Amino acid sequence: MNCRICGNESETAVCAHCGHLASGADATGKLAADSPTSELSAVTNLGDLTPGHAALVVLRGPQAGEIWTLDADHIDVGRADDCGLFLDDITVSRHHAFFIHENSVWFLEDRGSLNGSYVNRLLINGRTALKSGDEVQLGKFRFTFHEAK
Repeated sequence: MNCRICGNESETAVCAHCGHLASGADATGKLAADSPTSELSAVTNLGDLTPGHAALVVLRGPQAGEIWTLDADHIDVGRADDCGLFLDDITVSRHHAFFIHENSVWFLEDRGSLNGSYVNRLLINGRTALKSGDEVQLGKFRFTFHEAK
């Protein structure tokens, strides 16, 4: 299917190029009110990101269609209460992975999780650089990664 906003071909409900829903509506959202993090916030459009920040568009999981900003240089991801990105599902390890922003590059680093971390459907080992449009999977959750330019 083609995105109604930018016209690029998209295999998912959210366009990996512009971040809009395939239906043409903006992908909007917010973190759950009980989210334990102050590091993540929501934007209503990927164009609202400021340089140095990135975002995850939720493709699969309880909050599909939402956009979460990555606005800290180091964000823990997992099922533990102290994680910056709390993913509440048994398929996610307590301390599953990190998103790291270093030298103007975003990385995903698996922390030895049981189910692994995937970038573009490939299991990663250690730290992997991310680029806009990459698909990230952590447990049953799938996201597209978008970086502000």
